[in-house]
Order: sequence, then structure tokens, then C-alpha cells
Amino acid sequence: KLFLLILCFFVSKKLHSQSFENEKNTEKLAKIIRYSKDDSAKIYSYHELCNSYYPHNPSKIEYFNNKIQQLSIKTKSVKGIGFYNLNLSKISFLKGDLKNAILYGEKSYKLLSKTSDLKNRLEAATFLAFTYYENYEDKRAREILKKNLSIAHKLNDNKILGRMYIFLASTYQETNPVEEFKYNKKALIYYDLIEDKIGKVALYHRMSIIHKKIMAYDECLKYLEMAIKLSSDDTKHILSVEKANIYNKMEHYSKAKSIAEKNYNHFIKTKQNLNSIFYTNNLCLAVSNFELKNYNEAIKICLSILKFKIDNETKKTALNILSKCYLKLNNLEKSIIYINKSHNIKEPVSGDYEVEEEYKIKSDIEEALRNFKKALFYKNIYLSLIIKKNKNINQNKLQLLQVDFDLSDKENKIKKLEIDSLQKTILMEKQKNHLLFTYLIIFFSVIIIFSTLNVLKTIKKENKIIEETNSQLEKSVQLTNKKKKKKELLLKEIHHRVKNNLQLIMSLLNIQVREGETKDINEFLKIGESRIISIALIHENLYQNDKLNKVNFQIYIENLILNINNAFGSKYNNIITEIESENINFDIQTAIPLSLIINELYCNILKHAFPNCTTGNVKIELIKIEKNEFQLTVSDNGIGFEKHTRKTLGLELVHLLVEQINGKIILEKNNGTIYIINFKEFID
Repeated sequence: KLFLLILCFFVSKKLHSQSFENEKNTEKLAKIIRYSKDDSAKIYSYHELCNSYYPHNPSKIEYFNNKIQQLSIKTKSVKGIGFYNLNLSKISFLKGDLKNAILYGEKSYKLLSKTSDLKNRLEAATFLAFTYYENYEDKRAREILKKNLSIAHKLNDNKILGRMYIFLASTYQETNPVEEFKYNKKALIYYDLIEDKIGKVALYHRMSIIHKKIMAYDECLKYLEMAIKLSSDDTKHILSVEKANIYNKMEHYSKAKSIAEKNYNHFIKTKQNLNSIFYTNNLCLAVSNFELKNYNEAIKICLSILKFKIDNETKKTALNILSKCYLKLNNLEKSIIYINKSHNIKEPVSGDYEVEEEYKIKSDIEEALRNFKKALFYKNIYLSLIIKKNKNINQNKLQLLQVDFDLSDKENKIKKLEIDSLQKTILMEKQKNHLLFTYLIIFFSVIIIFSTLNVLKTIKKENKIIEETNSQLEKSVQLTNKKKKKKELLLKEIHHRVKNNLQLIMSLLNIQVREGETKDINEFLKIGESRIISIALIHENLYQNDKLNKVNFQIYIENLILNINNAFGSKYNNIITEIESENINFDIQTAIPLSLIINELYCNILKHAFPNCTTGNVKIELIKIEKNEFQLTVSDNGIGFEKHTRKTLGLELVHLLVEQINGKIILEKNNGTIYIINFKEFID
């Protein structure tokens, strides 16, 4: 209950801070709509306007959403209809119509999933999950969120990832504290990256509540202190109510009382003395006074709370404290009256209310009345509830400790990757000023590649010798194991060094690459990088694979295409690449030339087949024809060979490499360009 109040406070504060920024964005969007002739841009701008008016102005959302509908019907825009349904879902939600909110949300999610716009697909998915969550369908909400997490990671938007993880955590709030904690910890990683203090305070507070439920009060207090440290003055006092409550649980009653009294004075001074937080703080004060044997003071506080309209949880807790106080004062008549009043409240309660406390009080009253049989009856109920509660608490404690350990380890790895990435970015910025020795570095890279091939030949021969030695020493198991480990470590180390050398070349190429015929140095730089990447990926595949001398080409091609696309940038996102490869493994002698062939052909397609970055299709197919014969096909539906192909260094390299693997290349021109390469695997 307290968490929801605090979260509402944070959200209202965040919305207030964003209002000025929204006004500026609204002005920009209005200009785009007024002057743009592109209907797609107008549809997107209208949708952004709807977002800027959500949730405080539903009438504005309806107005601009009608504009989206008109333009979408006119242009037959799937994305526009998706936006239209998403905004209808939001409008229905604001009206309290969850049924239609879900109906429109499903339509929007289905439509936007067909587009390449990942960000808006995630917006639709997240809001749909939210409507299911509000409709108490946590399982469906989780399914949608988990299905789209991989897309969110691909988009690499820390704000979206943080929001999705915190929302996913909330779907476990009532059922599984371990899963809730795990996803809150993941959310915290991304809120750290975007430096969202308000979100972090809410997360720290939620994690303190999870630890409170399992009675891990030290951890609970740790997270609560972290939340208080980041909070504003107003929020600090709200969180201090929870801090007083935790000190009571830890039996530090004097500390709890001191904090609760300070909070009480603050709430009275700021006229915040008629709300749930104020009553919760007073209950903390009453508990502290009871435990410190100030029974009359505790009675006075509880009676003052009961004068107001309060929820069942607060009412039952106050009645229980009154019953305990009068029992301690030997006023059994009043003690019985208040415990019966508490027990007669049959409506369900939630939050921190401890139902077993009622039975303990009843047992103590019956014992004071010397009704030992009834006292034993209530005592048994109390003990069974405590045993059941402790069993769940201990189980959750163990799981939570493991989750905390695992996620902390992952968090450290992520931070290390960020540092490495930042260092690489700084290095690349420096390298842009030094593009003078291109051909020298290319020559050096070729020498390294051929040297690598010779080293690998030597390694292969050494492998044979090691295997022969191992077969002669079968009786000596210990020695054999050492030899195998030594061999594996040697191979992995060599592959690793080769990969690192090639990455060094790639960095140097970023400094100095220049192609005489190419006007755009950056474009040629990308091609140079892709050649080195194709080799580096071979070695990465080798040292990550159990078969250290074989490359799995299905996995390799997928990684190669992904890296090339990343190197060329987002402007080629509309080009779809289809990969079909049988489960084929090549040794390094065949793998390196073949990888360079695929790299050169694919780069050539990206550069020339689709000059305006229009939508297009590329297909890469690798099949086995006979025992040692294979066929590679690389095709596209671009502008055609005569229009986009000219004699380049890359294509000359392809012909040389095809000869190296005893192959032949065939060029077909049919609705695009098709390269068919028949070759034989190199066998030592």
C-alpha cells in the first residue's frame, strides 16, 4: 500500500517535470504537420502528439487520432492503422473500459508487429501488457513482455528496457517475490545507465519491501537507505515511515519511535495529517510505545486513528494493538471487545497485516481467563500459521540470495563491457585524424592472413603428432588428460591471438584506410573492416567451438551478415537477408577463402544493388552436392549486373579466392544478380 502511494507521488512529479518539454515537442510536431508533404511523416507526428497528451487530455488524443485514421485510410498505411488502434486502446483505458482497451491493443500489436518499426511495436506490446495487468491477467502480461524483451535488447534503448523490466517485475508482485526481485534488479541496471533518479528510488523501495516480506531486515534497510539518499525532502519523510516500521520489526523500538515522532511533526507542520501515510506512521508510533510499555500512549494513538475513515488493514492493526494494550493493563473486558471487533472484519486485507497476530492475542486472553483448552486451540492455529510463513520465507531467502549473486555478477560484466565500449569509441575518434598509410596497412594485413594460414597448417600437423602420442599412452590416464588440456589451451590461445591481431588491424584500418577509386573514405573503411571481421569471426567460431579445427558455417554466415549490417549502419535496414545452409563444417583452409568470398559479394550488393536504400532481398545458400563438392549461391533482386557492377578490387579478389578453393564462378542475370560458385573442400 505504501509502495503504491510513493509510486504515485513519483509519477506525478515526473509528469510535472516533463510538461515543459512536452510543450516544446508539441510546437515542433505542429510545424512538421503544417509544412510537410509526406503523409507518413504527418501520421507519425500526429501519433507523437497523442503521446504528448496522454494521459491528461483524452479529448486531444481523440482529435489527433481521427487525423491518423483519415491519413492512414488514404495512404493504406499499416503502421498508421496500428497507431490508430493503439490510441483507441489508451482512450478506452482512460475511460475505464478495459475490455475495449485490450481489444484495440491486440489489433495494434498485431499490425505494428508486421512493420520494421521496432520502437512502436514495443510501445504497443508494453501498453497491451499493461492493460492485461490492470485486468488481473498477469500471466498474459508476462507472455507479451517476455516475447518482446529480445527485440528491446536488439533496439538497445536503455529507457525502454528499464521500463519493460520494472513492469515485468510488477506482474510477480503478489505471487513470486524472487522473480519480482530478479527483474527489478535488471531494471535497476538500465535506470542506472539513463540516470533516472525517480525510477531508481521507486525500485530501491520496492526491493526493500521484498526483503521485508522475507524478514531480511538488514537488506531491507540497506535498500531503503539508498532510496532515501536519492529522494527529495518530501519523499524522504514518506520513506522514513517505512524506515520506522522496519526498526520496529528489528526490535529497535527507541529508534523507530524517534523517527516516527519526527515524521509526525513534519506531517502536522505541512498539513499532511489526513492521509494513509500519516495513519501508517501513527501505527508505527503506537507499536513502538506498546513495546516500550507506554500502553496508555499507544491506546491514545490508536483511538485517534479509529476516528477517521481508514482501510481494513489499518483498522484491524489498530484494534489489535488496543487489545494487546488493555491485556497488559489487565483490563480483559476491553481487550476482548477490541479483538472481537478486529476478528469481525471479514473483508480481505493486504499489505503488512499479520493475521497470525489475532490468534496469538486470543490465546493470551484465554490464558488470562484460565481457559487453557481454548488458549491451546488458538496457540496451535498461531503456531501453524507461523511455521507455514517461516517455511515460505526461508525458501524465498535462499532463492533471493542466489538471484542477487547471479545478477550482481552480470551487472559487473555489463559495466565492464560499457567501459570497453567507451574506450573503443574514444580510440576511434582519435584515429579519424590519421588516414595516411592505407596501402601499407592492407599489405601488412595480407601478410598476417597468409602467415596465419601457415601457422594453422603447422598446428594441424602438431595435432596429428599429439594424437599419435596420446594413443601410445592410453594406460597413463593422468598424463593423457594433461596432454589434451595442453592441446586445447594451445589451440584456443593461438586462435585468440590471431583474432586479437586481426582486431588490431581493423583498428589500424580505421586510422589509415583509403581507396583511391572510392570517393567516400568512410564507405571504403567499412568494406575494409568487413574483410577483417570475416576473418576474425572464423577464429572466434573456432575457439568458441568444441571442434577447434572446424567452422560451423550456418552460425558463421549469420554472425558475418549481422556484423556487416552493423558496420554499414541503419540505412540498409530495409534489405532483408535470407540464409539457407545445411549443417556443414569446413576446416580453416577452406573456411577463410569462402568467408572472404561471401563478404565481398554481400558488401558489393549492399553498395551497388540497392542505390537508394530501397527495400530488397538478398539470399545466401550453401549446399553439399557430393562427398567433397559444394555450391554457394549469392543472389539479390536489385537493379541488375550491368547497372551496378563494375570491375573492382573486391570482385577481382572473389575470382582469385574461387581459384584457391578449386572452384568455378557463374554469373546469372535474372531480376537482379545471381552468383553461383561450385567448389571443393581443401583436404590436406
